[in-house]
Amino acid sequence: MTAFEKWLATMILAIIMAILTVHETGRANDGALVWNSYGPPGGVISAFAIDPRQSSTLYAGVVGGGIWKSVDNGANWRYLGLDSHYIRAIAINPKFPERLFAATNNDYLYKSVDGGNTWTRKHRGFRSPSITAIAIDPKVPVVMYAGTKFGVYKSIDSGETWKESFPYSASVTALSIDPESPTTLFAAVSGRVYKTVNGGLTWENVSNDLSDYHVGVLSPIVQSTTLYVGALANGIYKTTDGGEHWVWSGEGLPSHSVSSIAVDPVTPTLLYASLYAPSGSGGLYKSLDAGEHWFPAYTGMYSSGVGIVSIDPSSPSTIYGGTRAGVFKSTDGGESWLFSSSGLAASHVCALTTEPQKPSTIYAGATEGGVFMSLDKGETYHSIGLTGLSVRALAASTLTTTVLYAGTDEGELYKTVDMGAHWQKIGLAQNGVVEVIEINPTKPETLYVSIVESSGETGLFKSDDGGKHWRQLTDTHFHDVYSLAIDPQSSSTVYAGMNVFGESWQTGHAIYKSLDGGDHWTPIGTGIRADTVHALAIDPVASDILYAGTSEGVYKTTDGGESWKAINDGLQGWLVYTLAIDPNHTATIFAGTTAGVFKSVDGGEHWSRDSMGITTNTICKLNIAPTISRIYAATVGGGVFVASYPSHKYRIYLPMNLHID
Repeated sequence: MTAFEKWLATMILAIIMAILTVHETGRANDGALVWNSYGPPGGVISAFAIDPRQSSTLYAGVVGGGIWKSVDNGANWRYLGLDSHYIRAIAINPKFPERLFAATNNDYLYKSVDGGNTWTRKHRGFRSPSITAIAIDPKVPVVMYAGTKFGVYKSIDSGETWKESFPYSASVTALSIDPESPTTLFAAVSGRVYKTVNGGLTWENVSNDLSDYHVGVLSPIVQSTTLYVGALANGIYKTTDGGEHWVWSGEGLPSHSVSSIAVDPVTPTLLYASLYAPSGSGGLYKSLDAGEHWFPAYTGMYSSGVGIVSIDPSSPSTIYGGTRAGVFKSTDGGESWLFSSSGLAASHVCALTTEPQKPSTIYAGATEGGVFMSLDKGETYHSIGLTGLSVRALAASTLTTTVLYAGTDEGELYKTVDMGAHWQKIGLAQNGVVEVIEINPTKPETLYVSIVESSGETGLFKSDDGGKHWRQLTDTHFHDVYSLAIDPQSSSTVYAGMNVFGESWQTGHAIYKSLDGGDHWTPIGTGIRADTVHALAIDPVASDILYAGTSEGVYKTTDGGESWKAINDGLQGWLVYTLAIDPNHTATIFAGTTAGVFKSVDGGEHWSRDSMGITTNTICKLNIAPTISRIYAATVGGGVFVASYPSHKYRIYLPMNLHID
């Protein structure tokens, strides 16, 4: 080899290595995706705390989304950690507010000594990993109490170790400590109220007048002998003598479960109660006369599920409401409310679609948040309507960029022809959930809708005129339809994935197939050993290849459904909610599961986790937009995550006669 040939070979190898080690935005050097979430804003708020010394500092716990912090009275939020946890309660040390505690539903207690930037788990002494409530002694804050599924526990070393304080193994839902006499503590235990006056050494049942009601909520104690409790479906009760006697105090409240009670620290006769109820019947209520009468106080708060109400101790006219849609804020004592969740990217998103003709446009449906739209590949979002509704399914027309369909948890179907400026109901009002909306790719006016009814029955409907008229596809033995797929090469071929719970999977009824657009169906699910098919994906090149995401992992057919086999190597049989196939490389498949995102590059034969950066476990929907090199993941508790996903491949051709000696 000449010197020139050696130089040329060296240069070619250098170029090859440079190409192979290119680091693309949103993609790790090892080929794994790197995910980021920017919204939509909101989340199902399960815990809330205000810094007692600096009330502009707030903490919010999110179901499945960890803990978030605001230092500007809720104007902006940032993520602190505790990935995927259901946060049941947050408590702040009143003397050293940088020390705080988070109770989780399934992983004990977490402690931070730096304002939530880092956390350590505290579990020594607990019998149960489910911590439901926390109370800190305001005078001696190293003394703490924790409610669990097995009673009350006490710590005298700031949460490092714990000992049982309550003599019975019973479920605790709330704790309330007397700030003037902190050895006095009330606990809601298995629907009853117990009291201790000696720091947990002994407890007394003080539920004499509450024996027929299930108590789950306790108010903070502002006046030592006065306490309010929330009863299941029967409003609020009040004691003014430390629990000796109770009187009903719920005039004006709907008959729904009270989820929290707040007492104004300056004017104790001023109260707020939040009601966690579906379908617009919950909200926030206010009393001006110590609970004698209540009236609605949630104008502008569009979420009906209000789980928490908290009062700013330094400015009691400022109130925060934690809802299923995020955090709302009022500065006028509940007269009006504004959404206050900017940056809180922890919403529950179970509906996701991209605009077929303009894939940089994304639509996301959130729990009680309605529909959000992003015009910049998922980096910013704004609401486009249906606020207050939980949107379960979305579908965008392949014919025009302005038509979008949305289905809700209430069984209603909506349509917009102007990108959300206006919405109209298009029939199908049923008692159930719209699980799927599927549009015929070659006939965009033809769409299929599955509604799963609360009674366990199902309705599968079809429209040939964009939703003006519907007919039910009755020639089936269908159970609940959880997934639909239309063959991209033959749009009259439709597959439906079922729930066959209670019926042996051996019947083969987990999947049905129609060759005439849904008029007639044949069961083809033989070989699928799962009770629910949550997702179906057809290979866009070879339509006889079909993948099914099930309650027991992924199954594959290569003969149009005649036979199926499990392909779960590396997937461990996780529940799979969604599947996405790379249209440019159909052997590459992504699965969204209850344990994150998994990827296969060999047609499902082997799988590996590909969830770097995703801060929650459950993936509801995946969508690949190959023309803009993006993949999107809708999650429970983390909003929509996005990662760069190259749609091209590098090919390098070397001279066949090149040799390097």
